[in-house]
This record gives sequence, structure tokens and C-alpha cells, in this order.
Amino acid sequence: MSEVKRRLQFVKAYLDNAEERIALAEFSRARGFHHNAVRLCQEAIELCLKAILRLYGVEYPKSHDVAPLLRRYS
Repeated sequence: MSEVKRRLQFVKAYLDNAEERIALAEFSRARGFHHNAVRLCQEAIELCLKAILRLYGVEYPKSHDVAPLLRRYS
């Protein structure tokens, strides 16, 4: 499998997971569980950012804090 195809598979998986988090966040918000909705939205954003980094071939540490990488590559 080519490197580009492998990257695209990772990107799709990350974006699928982000979409799932958004659906769960909407469900939580509708039921008044705002703290869960906020947490799930944050996770969705992190997954989208990681998808972008993967798309461009940027390897990142296994961490929930992507801010240092965003500063480095922005």
C-alpha cells in the first residue's frame, strides 16, 4: 500500500471518529448534558486536527495536546 493511501485511510478514520463525537455531542446537548457535549466537541476538534497533520505527513507524539505542533507548523 502506498504511503498516500495509508495516510488517507488514517485521515478517513479520524474524521469518521470526529463525526461520531459530534453526533454524541448533539445527543448530550439535547438532553442537557452540556459538560459532556463540550468534552465531545473538544475530542472532535482534536481528531480533525490530527487528521490534518496526518494528511500532511506530520508525525506527532501520542498526546492529547496538539498545541505545540500547531505552533510549530503554522
